[in-house]
Amino acid sequence: SIMQLYSPQQARLIMYDRFGENNDYKNSPYLLTEVTADSEKCLMALRWVQNESDQRMKQFRLKGVNTLSQYNKISDIEQKSHIIIVIRSVDFLIDQQCREAETMLKNIVMLGYVAGIHVILATECYTRKSLPLSIASQIPNKIVCQITTEEEERLLRVEGAMKLRPDECLVSLINEKVEKTRIISISDHDREKIVQYLRVNMPQIIYEGIEESVEISGKNGNEDPLFDQAVNIISIFDAVSASLLQRRIKIVYARAAILLYELEAHGYI
Repeated sequence: SIMQLYSPQQARLIMYDRFGENNDYKNSPYLLTEVTADSEKCLMALRWVQNESDQRMKQFRLKGVNTLSQYNKISDIEQKSHIIIVIRSVDFLIDQQCREAETMLKNIVMLGYVAGIHVILATECYTRKSLPLSIASQIPNKIVCQITTEEEERLLRVEGAMKLRPDECLVSLINEKVEKTRIISISDHDREKIVQYLRVNMPQIIYEGIEESVEISGKNGNEDPLFDQAVNIISIFDAVSASLLQRRIKIVYARAAILLYELEAHGYI
C-alpha cells in the first residue's frame, strides 16, 4: 500500500524480519537498508533513526515549524521523506536486545511521528511480555488477527476490542471506536511483480549516512570524540549507563547509547 501511494522520495522503509519472508523487497528503492534478520543490525538502525529524529526536531525548531509536512513546504534545500520502520516479531527483538531496544522503540513511537518517523510492529502473541505497556500504550492503532490466550483477551477487553468478540478487529485510540476489519493479503507472485517493476522503473536512492551508522562503532576505529570522557566517567563512578552519560556529558540519549556500544566493543563494560 505504501509503495502504491507514495514515491521513494516521500517514504522510505527499514524492515526487520527474523523469518526472512520479506526478502522479496530486496533492492527496492524504498529501502534505506537491506531487509535484515539480525537483531543487532536492527538495533543499530534504531539508533540511527533515533538520532535522525533528534536532528529533524532541531531543524524544525530552527525553521519555526512543528511537523514534517510544514518543513517540506518551506524548505528549498531538501525534501525529507517519511521513514517507516517495520518490525516483525518485536517480542523476539526485545527479548534479544532487552531494555535498550524497548527504550528506543518507546522514544521513537512517542516522538517520531512528529518528525515523520512511523513504526509498524507485529507480534505472534499480544501480551505484556511480547509488547511492553510503555510501547503498546503509545501506539494509536492496533489490528488484532486472532485471540489465542486468556491474557490477550483481558488486555483487549480493557481496550474495548472484545465488545465485538471477532477474530479480526481494529482498535483505534484516535476516535475511540472499535471497527471490524478484513485481513488484506497479497500473493507472492503479485508482490514480486510490484517489486520488479519498481527495480526497473525507479532509480536506487541512497540515504547518506545510514550505512556508516549501522557499522559497529568502536570496532572500525571511528570512536566518538567524547569517548575518552566516557572512559573517565567509568573510572570515577565504577559504573555507567546512558542516563549517567547524558547528565555528565550533556548529550542526547542516542549519542549516549552509541557511546555505550563503543565502550562495550573496547571491553570497558
